[in-house]
Amino acid sequence: MAIEDGIIVFSPSDLTGFMESPFASWMDRLYLEFPDRYMPDEVSDGLQSYADAGITHEADFVKETETKGGDLCWINGNSREVAEEANPNAVAVGRVDPEGRRSDAFTPSG
Repeated sequence: MAIEDGIIVFSPSDLTGFMESPFASWMDRLYLEFPDRYMPDEVSDGLQSYADAGITHEADFVKETETKGGDLCWINGNSREVAEEANPNAVAVGRVDPEGRRSDAFTPSG
């Protein structure tokens, strides 16, 4: 979740977080909009180990998919504008990058 040009932009992980805990998602948004008034709790060692496991899982998925000759692509650029411009073309050709955004503005893996 981020604010870009005054608009709140949600990521796939924000949707997952909302499905697991609407309250936690609401608190994330509250902190995003009022960072000087509301502070999140410190991350516990247990939660950090889950986060680390998730990052490791994503890296393993990419490696395994590439090893099997999977057709991964990565969006060049890291802005909402790039993703929005690339998305319609990506849907037409069926390309998806590992971070959940669809795009034909990609760098082929390998």
